[in-house]
Amino acid sequence: MDEKKLKNLQIIGFGLIISVFVYIIILFFIDRFLHMNKIFWEHQTEVERYSFYAAAFLILLIIALKRFIFFPAKIVYKSEKEAFNHWFSMDIILMSIGESIGIVGLIAYLLGASYFRAVLLVIISILVIITLFPFKMRYKMRLDQLKEMKREGGIYDETER
Repeated sequence: MDEKKLKNLQIIGFGLIISVFVYIIILFFIDRFLHMNKIFWEHQTEVERYSFYAAAFLILLIIALKRFIFFPAKIVYKSEKEAFNHWFSMDIILMSIGESIGIVGLIAYLLGASYFRAVLLVIISILVIITLFPFKMRYKMRLDQLKEMKREGGIYDETER
């Protein structure tokens, strides 16, 4: 496992979490100090409903990408380094999609959603990013599972022979 790449990935994850907290601060300042009239859209319930539909779609997209695209059975045939690089790029993409849920909340507020609903979407975004965060233990478990799958399938790396 490449410790330096894992640290870089964790820094990216922390940056995404901090950016979502900045969205909460932006929402607070817009709500408290600017007293912005929601001139873009008059139908608050429609904005809230469609923003939650968009958030649900993004969460389902994360689940589908993780299950069907990023964890295919052919990963068993890769070396540990290739698998780690595959997971590295996968985690960046999935955490970025999770952060976009917070952007949906910010845009929904600007379009006319209530402050509470917008902050709720931003909090959902934080929880999704934390769920996808690349902890060292998670990568160790993935590598152990990869070794176990290779052992059961009778597939060996060049390093294991």
